[in-house]
Amino acid sequence: MFSQNATVTVKPSPAPASEETARVVRVLPTPTLLVEPDGVLIAVSDSWRGLLGDAQVPDVEVWLAGGNLLQALDAAAAFNDGYAHVASRLRAALAGERSAEELAIPFPGGRRWFIVASSTVATSGLHVVSLTEITERKKAEAALAHQATHDALTGLPNRGVVAERLRQVGRHQRGVDALETAVLFLDLDGFKAVNDTHGHGAGDAVLSEVARRLKTACRAGDLVARLGGDEFVVIASGLTGELEALAYADRLLSAIALPMNVQDHPLSITASIGVALSTPGDDASGAVLRNADIAMLKAKAQRSGHRIFDGVLDSARRKRADSTDALRQAITDGSVRPWFQPVVHLPSGSVVGAEALVRWVRADATVVPAVSFIPLAESTGLIGPLDRAVMQMTAEAMTEGPLRWLPRCSVNASSLQIASGLIVDEVAEVLSSTGLDPDRMIVEVTETAVLSDPDAAREHLRELVAMGVRIALDDFGTGYSSLSHLADFPIDVVKLDRSFTSKISQQGRPLEIARAVVGLGSALGLTVVAEGVENVEQHDLLLAMGCTFAQGYLYGAATAPEQFGAAYEDAEGSTPMAAASEERFRADLSRGADA
Repeated sequence: MFSQNATVTVKPSPAPASEETARVVRVLPTPTLLVEPDGVLIAVSDSWRGLLGDAQVPDVEVWLAGGNLLQALDAAAAFNDGYAHVASRLRAALAGERSAEELAIPFPGGRRWFIVASSTVATSGLHVVSLTEITERKKAEAALAHQATHDALTGLPNRGVVAERLRQVGRHQRGVDALETAVLFLDLDGFKAVNDTHGHGAGDAVLSEVARRLKTACRAGDLVARLGGDEFVVIASGLTGELEALAYADRLLSAIALPMNVQDHPLSITASIGVALSTPGDDASGAVLRNADIAMLKAKAQRSGHRIFDGVLDSARRKRADSTDALRQAITDGSVRPWFQPVVHLPSGSVVGAEALVRWVRADATVVPAVSFIPLAESTGLIGPLDRAVMQMTAEAMTEGPLRWLPRCSVNASSLQIASGLIVDEVAEVLSSTGLDPDRMIVEVTETAVLSDPDAAREHLRELVAMGVRIALDDFGTGYSSLSHLADFPIDVVKLDRSFTSKISQQGRPLEIARAVVGLGSALGLTVVAEGVENVEQHDLLLAMGCTFAQGYLYGAATAPEQFGAAYEDAEGSTPMAAASEERFRADLSRGADA
């Protein structure tokens, strides 16, 4: 900006008072200028040398137009707009405005930031302008701001930038006809397999390469962002409608599908894209992003590459949102509650326990089965609160309600509860708040739930066993069943899945599998409960093979706790129903089957 060799320029010769001020200015440690009200430069401090470093610039007399700082800045502004604002602020200072502000000043080698402070010398009317450099501070602030708004891995803008851009789109589109903005929500297909097979380093490399390809494929001015994981968003403005938006999506899919080599591994990556259009006057920035997400999920389910959000998806979205709100309220107000199905001791016919099965009892007394809302609860994260509420109500029914006599009851735990360890705290809280004997509670887990994180599941189940709670492995014989699970996990009860029980009358493999499971349970000292028993023939076959316990519609459907207690508690109201003889029990079953 100024020569490091120049220290003072005098035009015209200063008055004696000015000379004294000039001498002071020259020795100031902070780069300082002494300027007359009309912009004529009187003196420059020697500390300018440190400010300029090795920069090669002309002498002050040459650089200044006639010795006037304002004229010099105006002339420089013709070549660099950065000087125009500096000149404007200097004029304000010379007009008597005392100020201190941050200014970016062009220098050879790049822009530098300063706190520029100005004041007036009372005795001479001259103006002192000092510059304190804060370039490094500004760089640090910019780096922090970038980190707050950009993804560390790919360098792309993050979710916050997406939200702000959508708000801007809503404001700028008002009054604009015809053109629309498309939000393209992109999710990689099968990305988890990349991490699992090649490691997270390869996964990061794939994400970085996808980010690069998206930036290359997108138009200048369109926003490319990473929301997290393998989800990306492109916001493209100025489109003519759905056809152009879908063509844009095709271009992105083609760019991603090109072969890539990651850590010497050839990979082919595909993606699914959901497209939603934001029209003029649309202020619901969050809604258009959700719509694109919904369309993406539909595209992924249909394996169609891309899908645009339309009235059908909008109707489905609204219905799902309403159902989610209703389910959340039902969990809160207790409309979602446990009903109980009896577990029977086959040799005697005694009801020795029950399984708590969730039902949604609506205000009009309509009973909604679990299959109608459990998938919604699992996909919305409501399964945790739901299972917790059912567990609490079950324990209360067994301590203060109509099931005080019931020896044991099983409650289901979701994979979320098991993997996170929430089940341990929740069971402890329920036992503490109700005073239920831990030996009366059985926690049922599925193989899928424990295998999502076997080490964590094993530890959490052992904590439950340490409390005195029993563990049942539900749906045994399906999915990933293996003998190692029975050895690795602290299992007390194995529940033979209904898919085998329902076919044992047909002989063949289902019957042999059922016999093997019953025999295995006996050898390992495990209790085996056959699920889904619906007729006398199945009952007889299970009894003959040595199965001791069963449940199913043959013995009773799930009912409310009051009905369950009335049906299965003995007349004295204190103990389980008296054991019937085998012959009497079978006769009762036969009459029930013939009815």
